[in-house]
Amino acid sequence: MKVVTGDFGKDRPTEITLVSKIERAVDKIMQEVGNNTHGTFILLTETDGAITMSSDLGAEDFNYLLDTVKLNTLLTATLTE
Repeated sequence: MKVVTGDFGKDRPTEITLVSKIERAVDKIMQEVGNNTHGTFILLTETDGAITMSSDLGAEDFNYLLDTVKLNTLLTATLTE
């Protein structure tokens, strides 16, 4: 699992718009995998306490991928290198 990291304005989250943060993340992905790479996506956003999930996956594949990400995140956070 690969995580896109970057300076998305965590110190000043209200100064950078949500769309600008998403555009930065997409730019980083394009730099790493190219513009013509095919794949699937899950986009999670939180605005004013409401979570929005967008994806091109069906429900079963969406849940499987989300569970896989959660498990990898938990394992990565608890295992020492």
